[in-house]
Amino acid sequence: MYHLLSRFWKLLLIPLFAGAFIIAVTFVYYRGNYESPPANLPAVEDIAISPAPLRGFSEILPKREGVLLVDRAFFNNYKEEEINILLARVADRGYAIEFLDDRVQLSERLADADSFMVILPRARYSKEEVAIVEGFVSKGGKLLLIGDPGRTHDINNLARGFGILFQPGFLYNTAEHDINFQNIFVGEFRPDDVTQGLEKIVLYTAGSIKSSGIRLALSDSNTYSSMIERTEPFSPVVKTGDGRVLAISDLTFMIPPNNAVWDNERLIANLADYLTKSERILFD
Repeated sequence: MYHLLSRFWKLLLIPLFAGAFIIAVTFVYYRGNYESPPANLPAVEDIAISPAPLRGFSEILPKREGVLLVDRAFFNNYKEEEINILLARVADRGYAIEFLDDRVQLSERLADADSFMVILPRARYSKEEVAIVEGFVSKGGKLLLIGDPGRTHDINNLARGFGILFQPGFLYNTAEHDINFQNIFVGEFRPDDVTQGLEKIVLYTAGSIKSSGIRLALSDSNTYSSMIERTEPFSPVVKTGDGRVLAISDLTFMIPPNNAVWDNERLIANLADYLTKSERILFD
């Protein structure tokens, strides 16, 4: 009987000792509520923030009078909302904006215009129509030609008469680009009103343009063409020697939100200035 009682007490003491051990450990290691040490947070003024590739700028808007005629009579491969940023800049300078919807009226409408913008025409200009546009330019009218290798167009039929040739294929850069290798940076510019204030622009489906005139923007050594063997830096922006015809092989840089990246907005403002500085002589 004694042995049974002794064995019973031993078994009873095991959980008592275990409970006492747990209480002791809790008391030693977990005294009261746990409080974490204070975090070492930097001061707001010490936080370095990478600059975003967006550059706003202010400008004093000149007030001019004139008419910009925009071609949409040749099955042009663009939507009006894609050029609204540029058109708004032109309107801010005091110019009226009109659209050519009937190619039969080309001569009549150009007679009242100061500038003419042709974007991605898919229908060919006839020899007579090319001659009308050449006559408009020879009398001081401004002409802006916009192509884009990512869209179907036949702009060379008109551009060729001014010594300008939009080349096939798109430009790309695998070494330095904006998200996609086809979104190229352009940072080398010739001094001109069109390139004034530009340090870097981003063109999203740019092509190369051959011209007997002035190459205003030049690609770097890491930029290549998908169709043309490199012999010299490519130029997506050119201008004729007399300054009356400007050509750009990319439409997408002015489409929101691309227009706000780097110096694209300033380029658009410069284009608006170009289109609203006409020395047109009225047709006889």
